[in-house]
Amino acid sequence: MDSRREHARRLLTVPSTVISLDGSPPTNAHLIDLSRNGVGFLSNGQLRPSAFYELQFRFPGQNVVDSVRIEVVYSALHEATGLFRCGARIHSMEPESFARLIDYVTMPVPE
Repeated sequence: MDSRREHARRLLTVPSTVISLDGSPPTNAHLIDLSRNGVGFLSNGQLRPSAFYELQFRFPGQNVVDSVRIEVVYSALHEATGLFRCGARIHSMEPESFARLIDYVTMPVPE
């Protein structure tokens, strides 16, 4: 595990939406990893590092849309796909969303 990471990551692939807090149009994205305090995703558009966004998604097998407030740490073009690889810190979420996140990242990985 990377020594910079405080919590273990869980890989996943789910569609998501990134909503700018300044009123710009939403951006489509796909989550690729998740931990208690951070998220990795691929975005159709470049996001500004240090900017705050709302990230909406559904955990696999869930019908509830979860929403988390994130701060983008990096956004770099992945030339092979034309998408931007982004990493962000999770700053806040509703308690119910936090409970689902903890359940997801701590459940056993199916073999």
